[in-house]
Amino acid sequence: MSTTIDYKKIAKVWDDQKPIGRSCGKLFWLAIRIAIGKQIPKKPLHNGANWYKCPNGCEVHKKTFEKDWYCPKCGQALDRQ
Repeated sequence: MSTTIDYKKIAKVWDDQKPIGRSCGKLFWLAIRIAIGKQIPKKPLHNGANWYKCPNGCEVHKKTFEKDWYCPKCGQALDRQ
């Protein structure tokens, strides 16, 4: 049985938390928010015949994107459609 995780809901809950006064601090919550944001697949942009551009601005060869569906430079999950 597989469980689907709604990363957008988790990110919203963490955004609503008040990290001030906690031992973790704001940087911890920022790191978690960035990590969850990279797990949400985003559509790559076609940038020439054999190149794609990650939503974060990284340019990567087509074969690399179509093999893993993650940006090898920044770790962003990519939408397959």
